[in-house]
Amino acid sequence: MILAAAPSACSDSMGPVKEPAVATVTVKVTGVGAPQYEASPEGISIVSCTVDLAASVRGTGTATWRGATFRWYPGTDLTAAFDSASLTSTEVGQSWGQSTIANGRALTSGWIFSATVPFTVTVEYRYRFDGGTDQATERAQFTCQPALPDNPSSPTITNLSLQPASGIIEPGDTLTIAYSATAEAGLWQSLVVVTGGCDTAHYIPGQLAATATTTISFTLSRSCGLGQSISVAVFLLDAALQQTSSGVASALTVQDLTPPVLDIAFGLGGLDRVAAGDYFVGDTLTFTPYVSENHRLRTILWEVQPAGVTDSATPLPSSVSIPVLRLPIRSEWGTAVQLAFRARDEAGNTSPVVTVNTDSLRLYPDVPRPTAWRAVPGDTRDVLPDSKRGVFYLLLANQRQLLTLSLTDASLLGTLNLPGYSGSFDFTPSGDSLLLAYQDEPALGVLDLTGGQPQLGRYPLSAVDTAQGQYLDAIRTTSNGKVFLHLSGPTLTQARLLELDLATGVETLRLDAGNNGQVENSIERSPGHGFMVTGDGVAVAQLYTAATNQFGPLTQLSIPTGVFGSSTDGQVHAAGLQILDANLQFVRRVRATFGGGVPPSFLAPNGQHLYYVESRGLIRTRVSDGQVVERSRLPILIERIRVSDDGQWAVYHGLRGFSSGQVGVIDLR
Repeated sequence: MILAAAPSACSDSMGPVKEPAVATVTVKVTGVGAPQYEASPEGISIVSCTVDLAASVRGTGTATWRGATFRWYPGTDLTAAFDSASLTSTEVGQSWGQSTIANGRALTSGWIFSATVPFTVTVEYRYRFDGGTDQATERAQFTCQPALPDNPSSPTITNLSLQPASGIIEPGDTLTIAYSATAEAGLWQSLVVVTGGCDTAHYIPGQLAATATTTISFTLSRSCGLGQSISVAVFLLDAALQQTSSGVASALTVQDLTPPVLDIAFGLGGLDRVAAGDYFVGDTLTFTPYVSENHRLRTILWEVQPAGVTDSATPLPSSVSIPVLRLPIRSEWGTAVQLAFRARDEAGNTSPVVTVNTDSLRLYPDVPRPTAWRAVPGDTRDVLPDSKRGVFYLLLANQRQLLTLSLTDASLLGTLNLPGYSGSFDFTPSGDSLLLAYQDEPALGVLDLTGGQPQLGRYPLSAVDTAQGQYLDAIRTTSNGKVFLHLSGPTLTQARLLELDLATGVETLRLDAGNNGQVENSIERSPGHGFMVTGDGVAVAQLYTAATNQFGPLTQLSIPTGVFGSSTDGQVHAAGLQILDANLQFVRRVRATFGGGVPPSFLAPNGQHLYYVESRGLIRTRVSDGQVVERSRLPILIERIRVSDDGQWAVYHGLRGFSSGQVGVIDLR
């Protein structure tokens, strides 16, 4: 029941009266407004009345309000209250406009009382006079109900019927209930209750009508219990609060005979039935199932052909409240698949098969390869594998250190402090020495690897124009005894290629390299040191052949170059994901399994495979047709990766920072 109170208050002067021996407070109902009728959004009838109260004092003294209690009774029957409300002394004082009342002043207050049935309210105020210890009470009451005939007859229900009347009804179907009602006192409230397989109720306000014919349609909810019969009951309440009811146990049974309707889209929240993209075993395909089901969905069945792999899964809600079906890719699927889906409900009904177009979906194997990695305290700049000694080397540029690590487990074997800043190094053609390019001085570091304890020497260079800000940027050696040093500076005019002859010590600026000696691109050599690739500008390549000591023509490539690579025999070259022939002419581009860009990559020394790194690992592709062969997972994100001359090892380092980095090795055998 509902109480809605809107008090107002005022006081009036009163003329002199004969004072009683004992002072008292009198509260009277001075006015009750006509009942007002409305219904809640749920269809529950509500009646309201405005009420005016007046309070006065008989006798001498001032009384203080101590609180009040309001009680609601059904109709005019004061046997038992169905609701009550208590007011504090402060709330009572606010309703009268002051906390005390004295002789000679009359107080008034206005209220609105509401309930879901016609009602009588009793009001009990508590007060105490100044100087007294006893608390006294004063009562008043009023009734809020429509005018009623004398001794009205009880309401009646006739013509109760159901449609359908018998047979099977399914969740989602409509049940129609019709009946007629008569009430001499006026209909107050109707309640239609469905029980059994489905439990639901519907309230209908009577609006004080003497007669009414009502038709209600219910949609059976998905939560209805299967295999159960349905019962319907109608309850009537008239304005005199007389009740009656009528019911029927129908011959209807709740069953689910309708199969689900399934549509399925590729991706999260997608709309397209086309599954596309490059995926590897261990990855997950995500689908969004759209299911229309009149009861409860049990599962989504899926099948992979031609492998014949079947499974089922319950769609799980995602963080954005879209049903999600995730299918982990298994090795037994194969590489060319067809995907078919069906939905099955709790009753065992199964939807027709829905297939997904997989013409653009490519699946590849995942091949675990032994790999080891470690964190290092420094700025990782360049890395080189040394199969002859079972180690690899890492330059920490800002720390001016050279680390030696094991090829088998990436364990740290040694640390060598360098006298200068070096970001590039290379082996001599024999593999017995390391040459380091120092950037902060025009000199090479020479590290002899043949002895028990590596010895570090220094070789100064005279052709570097340090006055113009020129410095050593990269170093590569070739099989004819040449050391090539890429020079950089503040402007492109300092971008040159310096040759150092190891046998004579002669330094020569190679003006036949690049664009009349301007070499904008860095340099990369082939395994075996027989070839070197450089160039000038974006997507411009140039090949150097050690056997002839000559640079070939500048070759314009179709897309940005990325990292260059060459096979040992010089018959295959690579620029990023582009495969080039012996003359740097474009042959094909290997398939990219990622969004875009030019990833870290290397060409196998035998020229048969191109490897590149994407977020999911190391991807191996075939040079012959550009197709993806497999993926091998890597533990960290890669910035650079280099292969040993024998093709057995690849070493890599992660995204470098000034104070810490990561480095690792992977066994390619």
